[in-house]
Amino acid sequence: MLDGLDDIDWGALRHNYGSAGDVPGLLRAHAAGEEPDDDLRNLLYHQGGWVPSAATAALPFLVELAGTPGTHERPDMLEIVGELAQEATWSRHVDPGWAAAWVAVLPRVTALLGDPEPRIRSAAAQGLAACGEHGPLRARFPAETDPMVRVEIATYLIEAGDDLRGDPSPEVRLISLVAAGAEAEGVYDALIATDPAVLSAWGDETTVVRRMGADARPGFVHRLLTAGRGLSAAAVLLSERRDLDGEFAGAIATLSPDPDALRLLAVLSVPCPALFAGLIDDPEVGDIAVWALARLGDERVIAPLVRRVREDSWHHTRAHFTGTHRVGDLPSIGEVLQALPRERVAAVLPAVRERLRLGGGQERLDYLNTLIAWGALAVEALPEVAALDPPLARRAEEAIRDAPARPAAEELTASDEWTRVRAARAEWRSTGDHTVAARVLVAVVTGSLDGGQASPAARAALVHLGEMGAREAAAPLARRVLDHVGGLHHFGGWRAFTEDGEWRRAAQALL
Repeated sequence: MLDGLDDIDWGALRHNYGSAGDVPGLLRAHAAGEEPDDDLRNLLYHQGGWVPSAATAALPFLVELAGTPGTHERPDMLEIVGELAQEATWSRHVDPGWAAAWVAVLPRVTALLGDPEPRIRSAAAQGLAACGEHGPLRARFPAETDPMVRVEIATYLIEAGDDLRGDPSPEVRLISLVAAGAEAEGVYDALIATDPAVLSAWGDETTVVRRMGADARPGFVHRLLTAGRGLSAAAVLLSERRDLDGEFAGAIATLSPDPDALRLLAVLSVPCPALFAGLIDDPEVGDIAVWALARLGDERVIAPLVRRVREDSWHHTRAHFTGTHRVGDLPSIGEVLQALPRERVAAVLPAVRERLRLGGGQERLDYLNTLIAWGALAVEALPEVAALDPPLARRAEEAIRDAPARPAAEELTASDEWTRVRAARAEWRSTGDHTVAARVLVAVVTGSLDGGQASPAARAALVHLGEMGAREAAAPLARRVLDHVGGLHHFGGWRAFTEDGEWRRAAQALL
């Protein structure tokens, strides 16, 4: 086993972290069924971008290990091969010896399509498809018994032009219909018949919706909801079409107390206070109800919210991410508090002050960000803030006192958006004149909208324009925001909805 491994000058080869002298030992560890000292995938592939010389040399040994029972993490060996094979088809930085090495192992990779382990068959299919070797996949497809591997192979064949709309599997039929651009009716029937777990080898409901025409999406998603499915697709649609909340809220509400349905309802612009008030003490979805009622400013949320603050029983943290609109997570406790209307702050401030005295580092950071958002409303918390370490505590104190010094001229023209926005507000607060500040803030908002960014700094700039009464300068921007049909947001998840709402409220305040 691993014959010829020592014949290679590994020290002269390269992987992602330099010399490949460590690769033979790692291959031997896998062969012996032992936990290696390092991760071969990280060394040879990592995040892609190139195919290094060490990958070419390791290729036959990886394939050998993938086909040998008792290998440690045997499927991983062939998954690395599949990833490298795919990388080699599009990267401009591929080791010159890779192509010949791949041809040499191709028969052994093809043979692994019949391996007893589904993950091995899946990785073999990935590597073969990446190199356009669809013949072996067509031969394997009728005999494949694992539903998810079958979907993977079908996906590769459909991408190669095969028509599998007559396949008995609803998942395969759906993928074929979507690829063919079939009418929504046929796609709907196929999707309803699928097993979501099996379909996940290709995608999900959102994958289907994103490939449909814009006019067909609302009706299609609404039908899915009435059939008890489609929450993830509805989240995608509604994050992009903020004018459809009223049309969809009722259908989503019928799926409660499904947590995913409640999380989506919590961020829509259609209030459901009675529904959430009845769930506020539910052990599974009570936190979702608290979040929703806090956004509405419902007085029934104050006591349970204060209890969660004092007991430190809220276990969701601040997180920012892009690229998805699935409302799967909840805000941190500090962000829930920030959502409260200003008239509710006094009722929860004593509990926040207590946690600032008793809480740990990350918890205090969360609450300090809340105090920054509250500003002067948090003046009673100044003793607790003063006892904490800078720099965030200093920013919180400055926000609460709200008496900034006049900024330096270069801050108003800085390249960083946030620096310009904060400087503009300080210019207005320190001088009482919004002429210069409004000009800076209008430029920030205009630049962000023109670039399709809807950045957090630009949203804050629009809020500050309303705060300083610069309606004449900002009115055209406000109308532009309110006329925008799609969602205005920078981050994904629940923020895709709340950020859009903040943009629109700031715009309405200017008109």
